Amino acid sequence: MALITWNESLATGIPVVALGNGIPATPFPVDAVLSDFTQGLTEAVEALGALGHRRFAFLSALAEGQNDGGRPRLFRELLNARGVTSNCIAELRCGHSVASARDTFAAFLQQHSAHRPTALVAVNDLSAIGAMRAARDAGLEVPRDLSIVGVDDVPLGAYLPVALSSIRQRYRKITRTATEMLLARIEHPDDPALGKPRQVVFPTLFVRRESVGTAPAS
Repeated sequence: MALITWNESLATGIPVVALGNGIPATPFPVDAVLSDFTQGLTEAVEALGALGHRRFAFLSALAEGQNDGGRPRLFRELLNARGVTSNCIAELRCGHSVASARDTFAAFLQQHSAHRPTALVAVNDLSAIGAMRAARDAGLEVPRDLSIVGVDDVPLGAYLPVALSSIRQRYRKITRTATEMLLARIEHPDDPALGKPRQVVFPTLFVRRESVGTAPAS
């Protein structure tokens, strides 16, 4: 399958709908359906704060050259606004595999055993699962010693030995809306109402399960 750039799409008139995570600083030049992590991450931060958590980690799983999409910055800003200082927020980066997440967090726990975080938010559920394994290997119990939150709410997460709390994207609404937008472009190419690129944004939501609990006593 050939890949085309934005400019090629616009020049040839090929209908394109972009799917994205987060709201870009510069709007897409084509129709786009986006997930806004602000609501779901805010709900997660508020839930963890209400449970007494004051030391946090954010685990980003990134491919080489991939941008983090601003979620670590948003996480830090939400915590700072609630009185959690930046020196109590660790930002970690790992690869896309579960093993990379496990190894990265395991090394972090070894280096910070005296002042480790009591809550971790991972950029996706697979990274959260890797972090759960690293915590167990370090002798920690989730959520007694460490609360963990993932992102995406994959079906597997609800069936783990410790059901994973996660920030859910509205996949059904996203895919349905993207399909409708694409079909509209294909079936009504001359509709003046479709002249400008459209952008639809769906909020995320926090789904709390067994992996989140009260912060351990200091």
